[in-house]
Amino acid sequence: MKFEGYVLVSDIDGTLVNRKWEVTPENREAIAYFQREGGKFTLATGRIAGRVKQIQRQVRVDLPVICYNGACIYHLDTGETHWQHLLNQTVTAVADEVLANVSDVSIQIYANHHIYLYQQNPQAVYTTFLLDEHVIRVDDYKMTPEPWAKLMFIVSADKMQQVRDCVRYSPQRKQFNFVQSAPEYYEVLHPFTSKGNALERLAAMQGLSMDKMIAVGDNENDIDMVKKAGYGFMTENAEPEYQKEADFICGSCELDSIATVIEKMEKIVL
Repeated sequence: MKFEGYVLVSDIDGTLVNRKWEVTPENREAIAYFQREGGKFTLATGRIAGRVKQIQRQVRVDLPVICYNGACIYHLDTGETHWQHLLNQTVTAVADEVLANVSDVSIQIYANHHIYLYQQNPQAVYTTFLLDEHVIRVDDYKMTPEPWAKLMFIVSADKMQQVRDCVRYSPQRKQFNFVQSAPEYYEVLHPFTSKGNALERLAAMQGLSMDKMIAVGDNENDIDMVKKAGYGFMTENAEPEYQKEADFICGSCELDSIATVIEKMEKIVL
């Protein structure tokens, strides 16, 4: 089988699914073909496990998934958390600094496979409610149950640079990893948390070769994974600055992103 030993790891939003949060027929068929030819498929996302399970209804997921942008490796079938990196509570100093200096900021905290929301703004309405994600609203974000996997600032795209600048000059900046995962999302993670580091961990756990990892993404939070994999792809809909970090460019999430990855890999492995 031509894809024996290969693993395809895909980001979800902007990569695997379209605007309706659907895996297109072209991508579903291509993934099934890849699996029939011996390949394995899994996911790497910033989302919680419950949301990722909705993808499992559309495509078969063969390995544990990477959640929270690398903070957790989770088995969708057993509900087991295989590995995780958690935040320490000095992260609240970063959050307080942003809240004091940038207006209309929402905060989401991911803890114990739940999402907690502090201060709802229009962007948070879309993120949580229009996408059917269950959230727990809190009046004081510091009262969110610990431990926390990640903290995410949600702002309008025109205020994102203000958030980034605020974090850049924070005394706590060296204690965390910061990554933008969408035009409106800026995330605070454990300093060793990234999709790329989690992918290396997953490979070691499963006895797989990073040389045969195929990683596909579309945003800043995917760069580390795309660069560490043996074959790194960015989608056609990714920003040019992110595309230049990849080995290859694939199709759009709206049509055939993963299908064109598999088409390219078929030519490489022959």
